[in-house]
Amino acid sequence: MYRVFVVKTENGVTVMWPTSAVPEGMSIEEFALTVVPEGSDWRAIKPLELPNSREFRNAWVDVTPEPQIDIDLAKAKEIQLERLRAARNAELAATDGLLARALEQNNAAELEKLRVKRQALRDVTEELKAVPAGGYNDEAVINEIKVKGDPAKVEEIKQAEVVGGQLVKGGAK
Repeated sequence: MYRVFVVKTENGVTVMWPTSAVPEGMSIEEFALTVVPEGSDWRAIKPLELPNSREFRNAWVDVTPEPQIDIDLAKAKEIQLERLRAARNAELAATDGLLARALEQNNAAELEKLRVKRQALRDVTEELKAVPAGGYNDEAVINEIKVKGDPAKVEEIKQAEVVGGQLVKGGAK
C-alpha cells in the first residue's frame, strides 16, 4: 500500500507521511491533491522504498527510474566532508592555546608534536576527497564515504603519539 508521498524539490525531495488513511472511494491521486502542494512534481511510494538510514537524508533525490528514493553520492560525500571538517576544526581550535603556550615557552618538543598533529588534522579530509562519488545508490561508495569520512578519525589523531616526527596511532610501538 502506498503511504508516503515524495515531492521533488530544487534541493532533493520532501517526504510526506499523511496522518490519515486514504478515504474510502478516493484514489491515491485524489487524496494526494489534498496533501501535496498544488503544482508539485510528486509520486506515491511504499515506506520500504525510502532509504534504510537517514544518515544522508539531505542527499535524497528522486532521479532514477527505480521505485526507491535515490541517494546522490556527490551530496552524501559533501555532507560527510562537512561533518569531518566540523570535528577537525573544533580540534584545531582546541590546540590553538596549546600552540601559543608552546611558542611562549619556546618548547621545541611540544611545538613539533603540535605541528605534526595539526598537519594530520588538516590532511584528514584528503582520503574522503579522493573517493569518486558520482551517480546514485551505490552501497559500496556510500560505505566508503562513511569509513573514509568518519569524524572519529579526528579523535584518533588527538589520541595518537608523535614519535620521531611521525604520528603513531594507537600509541607508540
